[in-house]
Amino acid sequence: MGNHPSVDRGKQWLEQVLALSGLDVAVVAEIRESLCEHSCWLEIDPTNLNEAQQSALIGENGHVIDALQYLANVTLNLDVPEADKGAYTVDLSGYREARHQVLETLAEAAIAKLNAGNQEAEIPGLSAAERRQLHHWIEQNEELSTFSRGQEPERHLVVCRKAAVAPTE
Repeated sequence: MGNHPSVDRGKQWLEQVLALSGLDVAVVAEIRESLCEHSCWLEIDPTNLNEAQQSALIGENGHVIDALQYLANVTLNLDVPEADKGAYTVDLSGYREARHQVLETLAEAAIAKLNAGNQEAEIPGLSAAERRQLHHWIEQNEELSTFSRGQEPERHLVVCRKAAVAPTE
């Protein structure tokens, strides 16, 4: 499980939040290497959840699980010494891995558009965390750059060649 203080803190917090929601579930917490950083993964054990409860916890387009993850990151890092702050990833039934596969497919399609001669390719429908992940992943390619355009909830990621970079809004 690891010795980082964020592991126990995250597990206890998410179990309490879920209990307050009327769900008696366990959370498995561990430090994992994610796309761009070490993250404390808070995996909700689906054993005591029916399909409707799992769907509700993930929410349409992942909005609920993303909100839980956002709350974990904000709440669990409030008034915490810098050395003890952590990044938290909330998952249920492999949702994050499945979504990661979708994100890779979207990024590859955007890159294919650039290779076909388009000046830029847009990727709509991403959460702020997903945009950050793709910014990091795509910019591993030294020829490509990304920026965000628009305002929430219509903000989207734009992929372009480095020579054609537009300013970030």
